[in-house]
Amino acid sequence: MFILFGTRGITFGGKAGTFHCPRCGPDTTYLHRTVRRFFTLYFIPVIPLDKMCEFIECANCKGKFTTDVLAFDPEQERKRAEGEYYEHIKRIMILTSLIEGEPSGEQLDAVRHVCTLLTGSAPSPAEMEREIALASKATLDLPAYASHYLGGNLSDHGKENVMRAALTVANADGDMTACEEAQILELSVALGMTQAHYRGIASEHTESRSEAGVDPNEWDELE
Repeated sequence: MFILFGTRGITFGGKAGTFHCPRCGPDTTYLHRTVRRFFTLYFIPVIPLDKMCEFIECANCKGKFTTDVLAFDPEQERKRAEGEYYEHIKRIMILTSLIEGEPSGEQLDAVRHVCTLLTGSAPSPAEMEREIALASKATLDLPAYASHYLGGNLSDHGKENVMRAALTVANADGDMTACEEAQILELSVALGMTQAHYRGIASEHTESRSEAGVDPNEWDELE
């Protein structure tokens, strides 16, 4: 006579609640599931053993996520992404100021001015020195940096703000040089903009430049 025994996992439904589902959005019902290993006799679970895993199951899309998903805060994530975006814009401006070598005082003033418009505060002198030193040693030039960190991740409005930042710095000490214009054109390509889109932003920027070199109205409703 053969006695059939073994083990298998059994899934149990736990407590329910609401969470921000990565697929469905906020206020979606979830079930906290637990998978426990059971000793089976003739394929019948008899003795509960160790807990194999836990997961969160969305009641709407049936997606399964780690329990960390319950700690997801959309507003905190938005602020984090916004902060990263502004950091990238600052570094795009620093790289733009280095296209012709040593950045001019007017270009650095433009960097500080735009950062103030975006975040409410300008980088400290020590922060500016550190950013310039890092950018000078970097192996990525302006378009390569954008391709690596930003390409394909921005909305059209987000791309336009990056281009405005670069154009503001390039024009801060006078008209763009041929080298600056070439790299900024390559920047637009790295961001996935069409040439017509770039030309439109460049033309709009030229028309709206104030005597200080930065038009605050360009930076409304940032994304």
